[in-house]
Amino acid sequence: MEKKKVVKKTAKKQKLVMLPEVRNYVIQPNRITNAIYNYTLFQERIFTAIMYYLQEPINMSMKNLNYQQLDLFTSSDKVRINIPLKDISRPEQYKDVKKAIKEMASIVLELPYTTKEKKERIRVTNLFSADIPAHADYSSFVSIDMEKVVAHKLIEIDKDFSSKPINYTRYIYEIAQNAETKYTSRLYKIISSWKKRGGFIISLDQLKENLGIINKYPSYSDFKRRVLLPAQAELYEKADCWFNCKAKDFEIRDGKAVTHLNFKVITPEFAQEDTKKTDYIKNILRDHYNFSDVDLNEIRPILNSEDISRQDIINKIMQISEYLSTHHEIVHKKEYVIKSIKNEFAQ
Repeated sequence: MEKKKVVKKTAKKQKLVMLPEVRNYVIQPNRITNAIYNYTLFQERIFTAIMYYLQEPINMSMKNLNYQQLDLFTSSDKVRINIPLKDISRPEQYKDVKKAIKEMASIVLELPYTTKEKKERIRVTNLFSADIPAHADYSSFVSIDMEKVVAHKLIEIDKDFSSKPINYTRYIYEIAQNAETKYTSRLYKIISSWKKRGGFIISLDQLKENLGIINKYPSYSDFKRRVLLPAQAELYEKADCWFNCKAKDFEIRDGKAVTHLNFKVITPEFAQEDTKKTDYIKNILRDHYNFSDVDLNEIRPILNSEDISRQDIINKIMQISEYLSTHHEIVHKKEYVIKSIKNEFAQ
């Protein structure tokens, strides 16, 4: 599953963002992105592959076209998707893939729907049935057979009053599939759904529920160590978006307990904007407080920190400026500014 990478530089420190050379995008409804389930790594890859191979009808749905005219829907009473085994695993891992497929095929679904006669009914079915080779090699594939009512739930995108698609997630297939942990793939899809808005705040309980681990990792420190940090390490400046759970404002607390998490979705473009703000801070300090390069070096660890918001630094400088404007007894203003910034942000 190893893919070639394309190097993209962020402006900040000229760091490298290693994106896959081949990038295929997956679009899926947010109800899928935010669904509550706890798949294994291979199950997550299987499900991601299903969404990838449903992209033609999904794109037609977004354009308000009748995707049910595709051969995928007219050839039988079920939808068949052929997924290459190499999309999911290496051949030596096929035993684990077969186990993952068997467990997924046994999942019972209850899907409410409305008949043509406007009667509400519930369809009790499974996620899919599968046809798998007895012995696999790198050219083998798995055939997934899915009831059409299930496929419709995966395909159909919400529309607004003018029939424009809304409430959907767009992400890079290769990044999700190459994730080494199931939580990396899930969190990548979740933050991708908020990419345009720049971030979101979610309760810790809600996030754990979405990941299907509401009763796992009762200690936040364990959750951070087992879930957040490994996902951050995999995505950080290696994907088209990532997050930083070490940021000062990432954890929102009630007393000592972490209750909510503040995800700021970082992109190469966001990192470039961050660099502009750092330059802005330096210019303010030079113009208003006669900072030299030596003075800036004293707070350089703060200015270069990945964990401190540039906007927080700007806000702090504005507070200091207001204070100094009414306290004329402070003669050594530059030293006061340096000390105040250090006191506020130095770890």
